[in-house]
Amino acid sequence: MRHRHRQGARKGAEYGGGCMNYDMIFSFLGSAIGCITGILASQKLTNYRLVQLETKVAKHNNLVERMTVNELRIKMLEERRELNRE
Repeated sequence: MRHRHRQGARKGAEYGGGCMNYDMIFSFLGSAIGCITGILASQKLTNYRLVQLETKVAKHNNLVERMTVNELRIKMLEERRELNRE
């Protein structure tokens, strides 16, 4: 009887080991898919935020250009005013 018990235990261990391999494979696949999905979602959000930031920078640069032109006009008008006073 001991001999049969050992064989049964050995078969059970081999079978359990086989299940563990499938469990490990499915766990790995689930983790890999979840990781890749998370990376893609994060990348999509980062790209969206980058586009929004580029839009804000473009608006700011436009404002700076307009202010530079206005400052030059103001300077020119002040110089004309000074010339007219003389």
